[in-house]
Amino acid sequence: MVLVRGIYRANKSKEKQEYLETLLDDFELLKLQIRLCHDLKLMNSTQMAALSLLTDSIGKLTTAWKNKNS
Repeated sequence: MVLVRGIYRANKSKEKQEYLETLLDDFELLKLQIRLCHDLKLMNSTQMAALSLLTDSIGKLTTAWKNKNS
């Protein structure tokens, strides 16, 4: 929900930069949690690969959004 809230706030605000930076920080923490889950064997490699594709795509979109608004 934290990421959804960050997207909402960035989309709503005229000054998006601060919210986008916070969103990217929160997103990096999520990616770290996903890697930890894999390291702790809470998910298999197939699940990790699927999540990696999604997080890469989301990361690129968010970074592009931030660069557009800087």
